[in-house]
Amino acid sequence: MEELTFGQRIVSFRVKKHMLQKELAEKAEISPTALNYYEKDKREPNVLVIKKIAKALNITGDELLGMDTVNITVQCNQDEKGLIEKYRHLNQEGQAKVINYINDLIATEKYANTIFRAAKSDDNTPPQILKVSDERIKKLEDAPETDEI
Repeated sequence: MEELTFGQRIVSFRVKKHMLQKELAEKAEISPTALNYYEKDKREPNVLVIKKIAKALNITGDELLGMDTVNITVQCNQDEKGLIEKYRHLNQEGQAKVINYINDLIATEKYANTIFRAAKSDDNTPPQILKVSDERIKKLEDAPETDEI
């Protein structure tokens, strides 16, 4: 299946929302002529215009740009849910800083209370993350050294 161009994605979302070009242009606060050029892939909008068009279509910028997103379901407590919401309010630079800080904390033994590792299966399914408890870690640390794990 061939990927849609940026302009084709605008048209596709606009048609799904039952909007005319003029309506979308007004809602996005851009000229109808500019929108026409974007839809025909004659011009590429800047980031601010992409955000305006996405907002007017009630979609994310990633959707408009054709970027894949992954939906996963994870059990979270209220604190974790709050952190995710706060993370989503950060811009890309802020999110990168959070990720770097978390990675630094995990790499620091003082703050890491659990070891996570990826386990590859034999049937080519995606690796699963395994959580090793503090108790198991202690047993491993106390065990005599061998080449086997």
